[in-house]
Amino acid sequence: MAWRDGVVSLAWYGATQAMSLLCSAFLGLAETATYSVMLQFATAVHYFSSVYMHTYLPSFQSAYVKGDGQRQRDSVDRGMSCYVLMFLACTLGVTLVVLPVLPLFKPDFICDPALYLTLSVYYFLLNQHSLYCQFIVSMNEIPYFKAYLVSTIAGVALTCLLCGWMHWGVWGLILGQAIPQLCYNNWHWPQYVYKKIGGTYMQSIATECAGLLKLLPRYASVAINVSYAPLDVATACSLGSCVIRPYRIVESVISVCCFSQ
Repeated sequence: MAWRDGVVSLAWYGATQAMSLLCSAFLGLAETATYSVMLQFATAVHYFSSVYMHTYLPSFQSAYVKGDGQRQRDSVDRGMSCYVLMFLACTLGVTLVVLPVLPLFKPDFICDPALYLTLSVYYFLLNQHSLYCQFIVSMNEIPYFKAYLVSTIAGVALTCLLCGWMHWGVWGLILGQAIPQLCYNNWHWPQYVYKKIGGTYMQSIATECAGLLKLLPRYASVAINVSYAPLDVATACSLGSCVIRPYRIVESVISVCCFSQ
């Protein structure tokens, strides 16, 4: 099983970081700089959005060992729904707030929201099926290593075709990687997991997202109440009786999420 993990890691590198190498080979300096910045934002968003989902992996594995199907479904449903909502919120934040401001600090940056959203969709789907594959690993299976490898090789070949021969530029770079993944990995591995635990993707995500959205007012009120807290006497005298502590907002929201399961 160890060598299969190695193949998966190599394929994942080819589907993500290898794009930077292809970018410098086919694009100009301005396009390369713009694409690199957008790639960093998309990568940061998908890593941040995955954090909460990873907390459900031990619970899922424990439920799988015990044969508790309902708990397995709950872990997958809640974890992936949080990933979807957090990715959407972060992507909208970057698109509406960060990208329009960047040209003020980096004049050569080309603000193209459509390009960033396309790149974000690719990263969303890529990371989503990767998260489902982590649930599969928790079942002591790695059936996806061949598909990962084939998709990565096809992605590099198609990217070279679209960028080198057809001169599609940065769009060819993104679409060349996205199309092979969309043909199989993006939809097959989520479906594979739901065949194992029961249910469907749309039903799972829609139900859990609706439930989480109903809890948002509760999250907000707890976050505001906890974030306003008195400091020690000396600091309170100099800054006032209460200050906003951002890290406590994060702590409070996470705690409410955990206790609402």
